Amino acid sequence: ASWGYYSQGYGCGGWKHGRFDWPAQSRETNYEYLSGYQTVPVNWAINTPRKKAFFDRVKAITQT
Repeated sequence: ASWGYYSQGYGCGGWKHGRFDWPAQSRETNYEYLSGYQTVPVNWAINTPRKKAFFDRVKAITQT
């Protein structure tokens, strides 16, 4: 079961998801994009284009 938006974060999706290429983005310099909502440390900000698109879509669907 899911409670809502799932964002594991960069580097935690495995090779098949194309987000496990650590040399492409260093964890120390790009941490704000690495930490999804299920990855510790959690970055709760809507700070990536993917997160923003999700919440923009939720807003569009739920507005009456």
